[in-house]
Amino acid sequence: MAKFTPAQIESALNAKSERLGPEDIKRIARSGDAVLKMLNEFPESFAQAKKQGSLLFDLIKASANGKVDVLPDNLKYAAGALIYLGDALDIVPDDQAEGYADDAAVVTLATEKSAASVRVYCESMGLAPADYLD
Repeated sequence: MAKFTPAQIESALNAKSERLGPEDIKRIARSGDAVLKMLNEFPESFAQAKKQGSLLFDLIKASANGKVDVLPDNLKYAAGALIYLGDALDIVPDDQAEGYADDAAVVTLATEKSAASVRVYCESMGLAPADYLD
């Protein structure tokens, strides 16, 4: 089983998120094919994280397109998690057994840290926030 601590996950997410601005968020919103490819690589054993990651990406796109009113600052953790998925240097390399465990933990933490925005988005889309917020 992959070994990492909650502090390592928090640090990894913060490192990817802390310097992101509105233009970075817009750039991620336009990176649909790359983001969807990364999300589709999640093994079925991490289905909830895959679902959360897809929602975070949809939230970013909806905000960038003006369909939901969420400040870019409130999207930095969502964006940071998606950036983490694409980074070859992560806590547990994806080609190792349980290599997606850290990616899933980062996505879950980003979803928790973005809970208010996730709720706004879910309500605007008729989705149940509880399906995404553990």
